[in-house]
Amino acid sequence: MIGMVESAVQLQAEIVVGSAERPKIRVLHVDDEPALLKVAKQCLEMQGPFHVDNACSVEEASAKLQKEQYDAVISDYQMPGKDGLMFLKELRQKGNGIPFVIFTGRGKEEVAVKAWNLGADHYVNKNGDPEIVFCELAHCLQSSVEKHAAEARTRETILRLQTICQNAVEGISYVSTEENLVFVNKAFADILGCEQDQLTGMNLRKFVDDKSWAKIRSETERRRQGEASRYEVMFRRSDGTVRNVLISGAPLFDHDGQFAGTVGIVLDITEQKKAEEALRESEAKYRSLVEQSLRGIIVAQGPAPHLVFANAAMSKILGYTPEELTSLSPQQTIALVHPDDRDLFFERFKDRLEEKPVPSTYEVRGVRKDGIVIWMELSSVKTIYNGQPAVQATFTDITDRKNAEETAKESEEKWHSLVGMVPDGIVTLDLKGVITSVNDAFLRLTGYPKEQIVGKHFARLQTIRARDIPRYLKLLGPALRGKLPPPFEYSYVRKDGSIGWAEAHIRFLKKNGKTTGFQAFLRETTKSKQSEDALRNAKEKWAPQTENTNDTVMIIDDNGVIQFVKRARTLVASPKPD
Repeated sequence: MIGMVESAVQLQAEIVVGSAERPKIRVLHVDDEPALLKVAKQCLEMQGPFHVDNACSVEEASAKLQKEQYDAVISDYQMPGKDGLMFLKELRQKGNGIPFVIFTGRGKEEVAVKAWNLGADHYVNKNGDPEIVFCELAHCLQSSVEKHAAEARTRETILRLQTICQNAVEGISYVSTEENLVFVNKAFADILGCEQDQLTGMNLRKFVDDKSWAKIRSETERRRQGEASRYEVMFRRSDGTVRNVLISGAPLFDHDGQFAGTVGIVLDITEQKKAEEALRESEAKYRSLVEQSLRGIIVAQGPAPHLVFANAAMSKILGYTPEELTSLSPQQTIALVHPDDRDLFFERFKDRLEEKPVPSTYEVRGVRKDGIVIWMELSSVKTIYNGQPAVQATFTDITDRKNAEETAKESEEKWHSLVGMVPDGIVTLDLKGVITSVNDAFLRLTGYPKEQIVGKHFARLQTIRARDIPRYLKLLGPALRGKLPPPFEYSYVRKDGSIGWAEAHIRFLKKNGKTTGFQAFLRETTKSKQSEDALRNAKEKWAPQTENTNDTVMIIDDNGVIQFVKRARTLVASPKPD
């Protein structure tokens, strides 16, 4: 055979490999015939991308395997010492799965069977046409190496997938056609509250109620038709608690195209369902509050104003149904606001959408469906409605209040007008004695301007003489305790320094049944006071001089005013005795 091999080598030496150089397959060839080793090395390295190292014994080959990295082993069967099958057995017992080819001249079938049983990849007979023999050997080597490389890549891929599955946050399961668990990852086991190894082989029926079981079986039938889907069921954990899960299921088919089960991605959505339920309850309560609110509430989106929500109270305020309000065009929406207030209102609507500063509350006039103008007080906030920015505004109809204020204002203006026409001085004081208002008559009495009177304590006014303050405080004391003083004489100092006199009448000022202050009405008595003083002075002056006269005496001043009168005494004669 050696001669035949050498001629074949001679032929192969003329072959030029023109293809791009491929990575070399490192091969360790073990045989006790050095000449065969040499020829085999030359043939293999010329036929393919091989680099062949030789070893003349199993011991030498074992030593080389420990030092070098090889992609395949070729071994003769019969050799001194350990044979090729013993070498193969030792490698496989050590867990070494390197591609192994038995290359021997012994053609016994039992040798081949033993080689297959020990894990040999190929069995090649040395006998035959050398060209064919070495071509077959090269093919066996290359196919074995490629197969092992593919298997290694597959194992690596499987390992990566297993790592991904095992560490995935979502539950992952492979379920058979009868809903038996073939594989589950840790997250899936955690959802059910079990250990992974406990679940393998268990049926899903154990963890679901009748309704969920019917759903799972129904979805499995869809899987048989090749459909993928998402659906929700409830799992009952080992501790009895229930978890809501969302399953994304996809079908698996075997090599024959037959349905083999379902792979499912399982999400525990229990907390999400609770949050959704809480949100629904919150929204229901909010909607109930909004619908029952006595204040009008709208939600508007822009930039062109469009009402997307209006409650019943807003409908009542504006005279439209909620459906009519939400169907208004932007132009019709603008018409709901009084023309004089539109620029302000919609500028603030735009600012609120852009989160610019806007007054928390302000007043605006609206126009009802029947054309009546109403006053409204509103407050607004930016919100999100159906996923879009919006402004929520709350309105209170203050038309009655504004009308009452207007009436009160008119009444107050009339009152002030009347007060201004009253000849008596009027002064208003709070409970602390601070003057809050005076009329024009009072200012005329004193000669002082209003700004020097209003806002000051009465006891600090220049119109009050210091000697009179204790008396006035004494008079007001009972009033603070709810007892009004009787009318009293009031003296004041005019701006020109002269003294004036008035008769003071005090009354309470009340609001909601509570005393809020006092009002003093001052009727000027200066001239009367002066006349009294003049008469008294005249009496004091002339009485002594007219004491002994029997005549009537009358003294009149230059103005024709009688200053003094003394009537004549009438002398009556005593009756004569009879």
